[in-house]
This record gives sequence, C-alpha cells and structure tokens, in this order.
Amino acid sequence: MIPLLFALQLATAPPSPPIPTFIVVHDGTAITSVPVTIDGGEASVRADALMKAMHGMVITGTNLHYTLVLPRARLDLIDGIPFAKRDSLTIPLGRAPQVRGGQLYLPFQFVSDVIPRYGGGYYYDVPHGVLGAFTTQVAERPAPPVRSASSTPTSVATAEVPVVRKPAARPPVVAKPSARKVVVTDA
Repeated sequence: MIPLLFALQLATAPPSPPIPTFIVVHDGTAITSVPVTIDGGEASVRADALMKAMHGMVITGTNLHYTLVLPRARLDLIDGIPFAKRDSLTIPLGRAPQVRGGQLYLPFQFVSDVIPRYGGGYYYDVPHGVLGAFTTQVAERPAPPVRSASSTPTSVATAEVPVVRKPAARPPVVAKPSARKVVVTDA
C-alpha cells in the first residue's frame, strides 16, 4: 500500500525545471554567461565566475570559510557544510558547497533560490535560466510637445517657470546672560 502511494505521489508531482547549461547573469547593462557543471549528477556553479558576473567577489577565509560579497549583501559559506549565513540568519541548503581543484563550487539551488531570496535585489527566471538584478530606472522628463509657431505665442512657448526656494529656517536667537549687573537708580 505504501509503495503504491509513493508511486502516485511521484507521478503527480510537478516535474523539476531543467538545469540550464549556462546561467545568464543580467546585472544592469552587462550580460554574462556562467557555465553550470555537473559533477556526480549534481549541478553546481563556480563561485568566482558567478561573483565576477554579479560585480561581487569571493573572500577566502581560514578553515575553508568563504564570504560571497554581493553589491547589497554578504553570504558566508563553509566547504562541506550545507548551510549559508547572512548576518545572523542561517539558510539551509539542499547540498553543501564544495571546493574542487582549489575552486569553490556552489550548488545550483544557491543560484536559483538563495541569491534571489537573500542576495539583495536579484531574481531567477527559471524558464530562461536568467539571474538578474532588479534595477530602478529613473523616469526621464518627457520632452514638451512640439507646437507650431502659428498656434502658440512665443512668450508662452519659451517661458520657463521659476523655481522658488524658501530659505532654511534659522533657529531663534537666545540672549546670553551677561556677567555684569546693571543697577538702575531713581534720581
């Protein structure tokens, strides 16, 4: 009975998204492809290549401790330990980061789940394999509509609205007591 229920759960479970060959990192105007490697059937990404594409860096500490410095967050990792840390928050990982050939490799879940949640302003687009940075674009002031000279008087078309700024409020002047005493006498 239990094996039948387990088989039904697997059959009705949504398929996991395919692992891309490359992760496309969109960071502002820069677009970089970072390769995804498969080792022992597990997908991982080289930390130094990912941080370079995200305009961050990897700091190698002592005792296999690593810090990923992103523009808006710092994430701490330890080789072989399936947890990451941001400030005092411990983040469980499905698989531990590993050092292979002197390079730190991050589990794919780190790219698809941890960075978007805790990396400070990133999203992961599953269907396209894109790790992108949220950007706030400043809306430019639209150009005024072009008017013909015959329909708009020149004084109105070229007149600028003056900007009036109020001076900053000054603190009130408080009289300081003097050391001399003044004696008033009636004469």
